[in-house]
Amino acid sequence: MSNFFASVSHHECEVMELRADRELAVEYMKMAIQALGNPDESASALRVLQALAEAYGGLESLRPDAGVNGSDWQSATAALALHN
Repeated sequence: MSNFFASVSHHECEVMELRADRELAVEYMKMAIQALGNPDESASALRVLQALAEAYGGLESLRPDAGVNGSDWQSATAALALHN
């Protein structure tokens, strides 16, 4: 095993991967926002939103490509704000 994998957390790898692949990030954002409404998936969705926000300096730059508006956007930003 290389030292890279021993010294980088899963979260850091996820952030790097999302930053490197905007299309993946947009799809992750769509899925995470849908999952926020499901109590069994909301914790995972929040972690994804946190990783996306870290990778892109917030969610706003991904919003147009993900087509997120209205109450979905409010839910996502409120959930993120509560957990930061």
